[in-house]
Order: sequence, then C-alpha cells, then structure tokens
Amino acid sequence: MVKILKYLSEKTIKTNTAAQSKNAVIKELVDLLVGNSDISKRSSKLLYRAILKRETVGTTGIGQGIALPHVKIKYVKGLRIAFVNSKNGIEFNSLDGEPVFIVFLLVGNSSAEQDYIRILSTIAQYLNDPYFRRDLINADTARQVIKVIKSKEE
Repeated sequence: MVKILKYLSEKTIKTNTAAQSKNAVIKELVDLLVGNSDISKRSSKLLYRAILKRETVGTTGIGQGIALPHVKIKYVKGLRIAFVNSKNGIEFNSLDGEPVFIVFLLVGNSSAEQDYIRILSTIAQYLNDPYFRRDLINADTARQVIKVIKSKEE
C-alpha cells in the first residue's frame, strides 16, 4: 500500500479551517501547496481553476463528511497532498448533501498515474474507518494529523 505521508507534510496541513464553501477550502488547499512545495505562485491560479473544472464533472464530496478533490496537471512534479479539517463543516455539494469535515487534496502529473490512483484508493480505504475519520476531525494541530495517519500506516 502506498504511504500517504510520503506526499503530505505538516506544512501542507491546516487544522480547524474557517472556510465554509467548496471554493474557499480549495483555494486554501492550493495556497498550502503553493506556499510549501515546488508549485509556483504563478501556477496557483491554473491549479485552482483545474480543480474547480474537475468539480464540474462530479463532486468529490463523497459523503460521510469527506471530500477528496484531485486533479492531474502537467506542471506539477510528482504528487502532492494537502489536508484541512473543519469542526463546523464545509458546504461541498457532497453526494449525501451533508457538510464536509475532512478534505484531502491530491494533485499530480500524468506520469505518476499509478501512484495517483493508489493514493486516492488508500486515502478512501483509510477513511472507511469511522475512528480514523473521528481522529482526523478532532486533530487540532498538523502534528496530530500526521500522528493519526502514521498510526494507520503502521
């Protein structure tokens, strides 16, 4: 199984987001990646628009308080993950109509196709565990998020 922590760091995690809408949280996730990885500020608008365009195909708010926005885009090297949680919930147009409390953003380029699919699958599989979801929602620091994921990956 692919390790999420290979692509996620404390710098690309924000806990207790104040964002209340899909667009606001996606912007926040993009800003986390741009500020803390090799994705340029110039590319941030393109990345943001690509994610919103992907959302028009179908919502990535999959239900149970989870959203997994993802996009493949050529100017990203390898794969990157950003994460936010919310105590209050985010309107994300989820399949179940409920607010989202956990959001993982995955971005990658097409040369990383296999790992991209494996990571999405791994995240989805982990999130099937209600205790894992609860612990991610309740995490108040990036370090706590890392600890929760690390305990799942071991």
